Amino acid sequence: MCLVDKKESSYTISAAVLKNMFSVLSNDQIRFIGYDLLSPKDFIMNHIPVVPNCIRLSSGLEDSLARLYGSILRNNGNASVVYKEYCTIIGKDSFEDNEGSLMNRISKKQGTFRRYILAVIIPDPNIGVDEVGILSSFCGNLKVQKDGDYVLLNRQPSLQRMSLIAFRARILPDSCTTRINPSVCPAFNADFDGDEMNIFYASSYPSKAECDVLFVVDKCILSPQNSMPTVYAIQDTVTRAFMMYKMNKLLRRSTLHDCIMVFHIHLDITNIHTSRDLILMLIKLISNDISPIAIEDVDVDDKNVDVILNNIRNISQRLVVESVDKNNPLFTMIESGSKGSFVNLGQISSLVGQQWYFFYCQGCREGLVNTGVNTFDAGYIQRRISKPMQDITTQYDGTVRDGTDIVQFCYGRDNSDNSKI
Repeated sequence: MCLVDKKESSYTISAAVLKNMFSVLSNDQIRFIGYDLLSPKDFIMNHIPVVPNCIRLSSGLEDSLARLYGSILRNNGNASVVYKEYCTIIGKDSFEDNEGSLMNRISKKQGTFRRYILAVIIPDPNIGVDEVGILSSFCGNLKVQKDGDYVLLNRQPSLQRMSLIAFRARILPDSCTTRINPSVCPAFNADFDGDEMNIFYASSYPSKAECDVLFVVDKCILSPQNSMPTVYAIQDTVTRAFMMYKMNKLLRRSTLHDCIMVFHIHLDITNIHTSRDLILMLIKLISNDISPIAIEDVDVDDKNVDVILNNIRNISQRLVVESVDKNNPLFTMIESGSKGSFVNLGQISSLVGQQWYFFYCQGCREGLVNTGVNTFDAGYIQRRISKPMQDITTQYDGTVRDGTDIVQFCYGRDNSDNSKI
């Protein structure tokens, strides 16, 4: 609507009348008022674009855009009511951006992609390191047709190259979550306490070729930042390997057959196997012997309780280590180096005094606050720095360019890729 002053009064002109007024302007008149390619009538909309429902997801009971659309439908033809409702929702006199643009609703941490379109991940050591288990209900929407199709996994925030890795899909008809091998968690800086990831399907042949050449797991093992591995065995896998070395058991032939069935290899079991073949066959058997940690695994004999409580920390730790069963899962994890330390075992088993407990809580609270505050600030600053640099690429002549501008004549001044060193 437009308000036109006439003497001391004013009246309202509808958008339709105003567009008809602009329509009678000739090309010379349009150029005279400063427009060459567009006419003023093009700035007046006859139809209101409606964003799809997936963009109007709201954390509350009702989305404000949906309420605005409903008001327009109910009051179609009554321009003053619609304009009043629009001003109420948008907040005409407010400095706050209540609605935001379509891009704001999609991007950023509270956007659709990083808040809603995510899948919860769980560990599955029985799938390959280069595989990801996908729900069969996802395959129809993602157009994943068969096992082995390339999909891209992304964990927010995307702060490094390894935040986007290509995997081969394995369709799981009975699963309710996305499954990945625990060995790829360090690359994503992920764990399994509720972490979520985005899944993108590589549909075109060029995108599949890029996945096969640039984004597969074996191309992302070494970090380009410090040449350190980002895909390696962690926690239970390390514990299993340690137990395989420590245990000295003879296997029945039927057990051996059960172990090799889960691997896509063909072995002649009548011949002598290499150490690699034996590890592949035994790893599933060993995993079945690792049970969840129970209260009896950290229980200490009663005769040693008084001694532990009356001595200092080091003596308490030593007594706990000597008292617990050497074959329980917690001791095995600590001894193998996969997770925890004997200090943790001493604190769990023999408890801590009241004063120690107070200082431990004080340090934990301080660390929790620092983690919550500093992690957000550092991550946001790093994201703001990396986003403007996404257009910078290395050309075939070795130069680093941003469009037509040359940033460096030689990548990193030594033309070396840390992930290949």
